[in-house]
Amino acid sequence: MVSVRSKTSLNPIILLLERPPEIAFLDAVSYFPLVYWMRGTIDCLDDLLRAGITLAENVVVVNKELSNSAEEDTLADCNTIVAVQTMFNIK
Repeated sequence: MVSVRSKTSLNPIILLLERPPEIAFLDAVSYFPLVYWMRGTIDCLDDLLRAGITLAENVVVVNKELSNSAEEDTLADCNTIVAVQTMFNIK
């Protein structure tokens, strides 16, 4: 069974991206209502505040690192963990 939500019950989705997305990506997300992007990083408190982190109902953090070398496994997510802790402290 497919559940459909009305547009008035949707919340905006803000994608915080380090660099402008490719046109193909923008074309793909343009089919969805209330999806926006802005340039910034989760490491920067000002970027998080501008993106509306204090009003967010949900946050999804995706690690941008593509490298999975054995030497980097120990600290691979340290920046992401610190950024998420900062988000929790803001709320």
